[in-house]
Amino acid sequence: RDRSVSRGLGDVYKRQKKFMLNLKPVQRRRFKMYFIDNLTYRQIADIESRNIKSIYESVQAGKKKFLKYLDKHPNKNTPTSLSL
Repeated sequence: RDRSVSRGLGDVYKRQKKFMLNLKPVQRRRFKMYFIDNLTYRQIADIESRNIKSIYESVQAGKKKFLKYLDKHPNKNTPTSLSL
């Protein structure tokens, strides 16, 4: 396996973990469920017994923080445009 690829994946994982620790616990959980676990807003709302609007706003706030984090911590392996 190409060592540079492994190193690059390790860097991405470290950056993701560092970012996630900057989110509030509720945002972290919802961000993970939406972007990593691929759950819908409805599914998350049902799991948490909350309305869809609050889930949407929480995920969008996490997304905004993520994009801001990427701006402040550039990496040559990070794509310049994300379709989040």
